[in-house]
Order: sequence, then C-alpha cells, then structure tokens
Amino acid sequence: MADKTDAFELKEAEEHWEEIMERVEAGEEIVLMRDGVAVAKLVPVIRKQQDITIISNGM
Repeated sequence: MADKTDAFELKEAEEHWEEIMERVEAGEEIVLMRDGVAVAKLVPVIRKQQDITIISNGM
C-alpha cells in the first residue's frame, strides 16, 4: 500500500463516490475535507461480513 493518502472535498467526493469506495476497498485510505479542513478518514475494514451491523436511515 502506498504511503500517500489522497484527500477530496465533500462536493468532489459526492461526484466520485463509487471510485473512492473502490479505492478504499482496494486498501487505500481517503481523507474527506470541508473547506480545506479534514473532517473524516475512510479506511478499509478487514472483517467477516457477519461481524458488521448495517444501519440505514432510510435514504
């Protein structure tokens, strides 16, 4: 895995969500930013599917 972590502004991340998720699933870490300030970090989860609880807000 590369040492570089890419960052996306939230609006840009919305436009490229599928690509970002594919990259995270492949092992990359991605930082989400709002107005140039880091607000979240997406990291891959290494777990068995049955260990994950899915929460939906109905959207």
